[in-house]
Amino acid sequence: MNLDLLQQGLNRMKELFDNAITTAQWRPAFNPSRENKPRLIEICEEYGLELNYNPETGRLLRTEQKEVLANRIRNLDHEDYYNLRETRTETKERENNGWGAMEKIILGSQHIEIIHEVVKLSIAEELEEIGIESRIIPEITSLCYPRSSAGREKKVPSFKEKNIDILVVFGEEEIQYQDEDETIVSIELAEQSIVIGCRGQYSSLSNNLNTLFERAGAESIFQRMFQNDDGNMTNSVMGDVYILLCPEYKPIDNNPQNACTPHWNPHNYVETYIRDYLGISNRPNPIGVEENEYDWRDHVRYERAALIIADFSIEEGGSVNFYHTLEEMLDEEIISREFYNANHEAYDQHLSPVNFARDLVAAHRARWPELYPDAGNQ
Repeated sequence: MNLDLLQQGLNRMKELFDNAITTAQWRPAFNPSRENKPRLIEICEEYGLELNYNPETGRLLRTEQKEVLANRIRNLDHEDYYNLRETRTETKERENNGWGAMEKIILGSQHIEIIHEVVKLSIAEELEEIGIESRIIPEITSLCYPRSSAGREKKVPSFKEKNIDILVVFGEEEIQYQDEDETIVSIELAEQSIVIGCRGQYSSLSNNLNTLFERAGAESIFQRMFQNDDGNMTNSVMGDVYILLCPEYKPIDNNPQNACTPHWNPHNYVETYIRDYLGISNRPNPIGVEENEYDWRDHVRYERAALIIADFSIEEGGSVNFYHTLEEMLDEEIISREFYNANHEAYDQHLSPVNFARDLVAAHRARWPELYPDAGNQ
């Protein structure tokens, strides 16, 4: 993964969280389709966008329908489009509620969409270096001012279909896949794609540990076991990116007086998360292995996962500290020497964010060598 971009992304995420807590303010995603026409006209005028009037009557032409104006606004640069978001203040019992504002950000996925952009840019760098044709869905927007993925995601065939955070499709014909009305990608296209999920836990770690691994394991097995008359998803390549904060955000108490005060809570769950994530990463390549000889439990594994342990408790304006290796965590005493001795090679090779994009593309290349330009030399 591009570590400079990851640093920027984590810094931006912390900025969003800390600003929400201290000001009780948050900004929901802007969707021009939900605005009334007078408001769309006002935005077009404010940003100098095209508006076509009847020269005789001075009225807006009938062709200037609401969705036409909305599309022009969508073409604004990312920062201008992001700044159309309305600022809201969260309150509880008539008092500003910063922790409530942070929760709104998390529920709206604004924070994790920053990491989506980091991952998309990192994957794109790896593929461009190889020279392979690909398309990333949703398309790359902006790291600092990401656009909402809502309505731009696709699903792949699975026993429980869900919007895919990041989908990479390959091949010249597949890149022309432009049927925006189709929400589910064909099984032929999906099987040869890379499917990546991004998620994180920022507080209440102890309450969500089981839910995390139930969800992560279910998503991979539901996808891999799917088949129909057109094919199956057994050979699909999957990646997972998870942000884990240590220490975690936690309110001081329920006193309204502390509702806008950032506070962190140390915890001892890092080893548990790493151990469990190692169990669902580094899937062996099933190509060339007889079905009855392939351990079905490996279908639960992702080809590559990245468990990013980060410390957001630094002073406002400082850079987030995230760990590249298990040795760095040992130095900070968030894991034990015994755990380090048993797991440092596995974490550094299969779970660290450092080579996530490179390893995931390499796994895809090993699975589908014919898609790559030098297939004959492999």
